[in-house]
Amino acid sequence: ETECHAEAALLRAGANCRQPVLFLARGNTADGRMLFLAFADRVLATTEATFGFPSARRGAATLATAALRKRAPLQRIRRWIFIGETFDVATARRSGLVEFIVMRETT
Repeated sequence: ETECHAEAALLRAGANCRQPVLFLARGNTADGRMLFLAFADRVLATTEATFGFPSARRGAATLATAALRKRAPLQRIRRWIFIGETFDVATARRSGLVEFIVMRETT
């Protein structure tokens, strides 16, 4: 199964989920992991979380564009994907990808 088929299956599963989906971004949330963020009902992120599509710099395509449209403007999503830009949690919050920023628990 190709990566593209796996992403499509993940999108279908997220769209058909009947339970609320929470996503907690800790550390690097990039490429395929952005799909989990895309179909989540609520998104939390720790202060050190980063986001992006670094594989776009290597020419990899992504299905995340359509899925992320409910969270951020299309122009911004295209920029992230086409440039392969990595961005911090504050930018993700301002863009609408993240609703809540939480401190990482230390033990």
